[in-house]
Amino acid sequence: MAERSNYVMRTPDSFEYLGPDGNPPRKTDQFVVTKTLLQQSFNTGSLSIRPMGEKGLQLLRYDTMVFYVVRGKLAVTIHKTTRILESGAYFFVPQGNVYNIVNLRKDEAKLIFFQHKGMPVE
Repeated sequence: MAERSNYVMRTPDSFEYLGPDGNPPRKTDQFVVTKTLLQQSFNTGSLSIRPMGEKGLQLLRYDTMVFYVVRGKLAVTIHKTTRILESGAYFFVPQGNVYNIVNLRKDEAKLIFFQHKGMPVE
């Protein structure tokens, strides 16, 4: 089997950390994201939300995302439902939904995510 040029393994020293605008993060950004494994059908990565910060409303038109809360206390809204989740919790956002994540603590929240890249639903 030939080796591909995409990532099958990565170490933290090769990660690219980005702010909400897709540029290197600034101290004033509410969150920092990194995509660690980039594949045609999925991505994995981490999301850090600053103290009392917010991810901001996002529509997942075609994708589905699964999150694991590594550290923090969060208000997670999916469509019109909001729940409080803490360290150790999992949640997923189905294709076609909007979601938002708010950090409710005065320390940084950390999440790990899996993003399944979907196709348009007919």
